[in-house]
Amino acid sequence: MKPLKDLFLISVLSIVLMECTNVQKQELEADKAKIEVSAEEDISIRIDTMIKEAKWPTEEQKTRLFGLKEKTKNKIVEINIKLKKAKIVLVQHLVVKDSTNEKLRLLKKDIKKLYNQKVDVMLDAIEEARKILGKLDHVTQLDSMYHLYLLNEY
Repeated sequence: MKPLKDLFLISVLSIVLMECTNVQKQELEADKAKIEVSAEEDISIRIDTMIKEAKWPTEEQKTRLFGLKEKTKNKIVEINIKLKKAKIVLVQHLVVKDSTNEKLRLLKKDIKKLYNQKVDVMLDAIEEARKILGKLDHVTQLDSMYHLYLLNEY
């Protein structure tokens, strides 16, 4: 009878956790819906202002965040250049050159790899930002702003 009881408890716990996740997803979607952004807007200026005006991080933390931002931006720019080149070559092989399926497969694989590198750089920077800010109660607000900043394509 114990395995059945354990299975029931696991099922109930799973349902509760799924409900919590759904509520959090809905809250995040509501937060996103409130923000006005155009496709052309460079949100980095908005995020920089939010970080500068935040009351609780020390000046040293803010300086380290801006240093992290610059380092991350440089890495992303480097990857974006490689991505642009790969996309141009892909179009050349689709339209201009007589290309094989294998060449196209290799180009698509390279483009995916570059996008994954870009995401890894951004996610690593988020973890670094968390270390800079520490585990304070205030981290969630500024951390969320920095996440948005890092997900912006430079």
